[in-house]
Amino acid sequence: MQRRRKQYLRAGLLLSAVFVLVVAVSYTLPGSPAYSGGAEKGTYRVTSEVAGETTSIEGYVFFEISEPEIGGYSSPVFKLHFISPEDSDGRGIGFMIPLGADRTPIGVEEYRVASADKSFLKPSESVYGYADLAGSEGSLFLTESGGISIRHVSELEVAGDMDLMLKDHSGQQMRLEGSFHARLLQSSSGRFQATF
Repeated sequence: MQRRRKQYLRAGLLLSAVFVLVVAVSYTLPGSPAYSGGAEKGTYRVTSEVAGETTSIEGYVFFEISEPEIGGYSSPVFKLHFISPEDSDGRGIGFMIPLGADRTPIGVEEYRVASADKSFLKPSESVYGYADLAGSEGSLFLTESGGISIRHVSELEVAGDMDLMLKDHSGQQMRLEGSFHARLLQSSSGRFQATF
């Protein structure tokens, strides 16, 4: 009886160890290793610097994969939507990364803004974005240089860091630097927008 009890105890401990291992592996897969950087899930923290004045911005961030059709051609685009609770008039920050005709999913890598003198880069190798923020005197800033580093990707989350320089129509520059942990944007029908 005592011997059988020890066998059950060993089997139980072995099964518990296997269970813990499976849970740990499934938490980090698929995608990439667990991301422990800057922002909490579904949020972002960014600093904006314009003309020597630094502002901290926090809010919610979502991502989606869309396929806009332009001139009869469609190509998937990864989009990040940064929403500021203080701006209820539609202002915010947004970025797009074309994924290319081969439908390569967003990956754990750095995506750079293609500068004007590097126009030989394929569109899928560049970041396009804008910042339209309250307090920036109605200026629309567009990406000029820098990049977005994706550190974690799963079906429901994308996390990373950004360090970007943007410029408005008058030549005034804005630097955006910070981290984000985006959640998948759901459509009004409740269905998910992204496909991996």
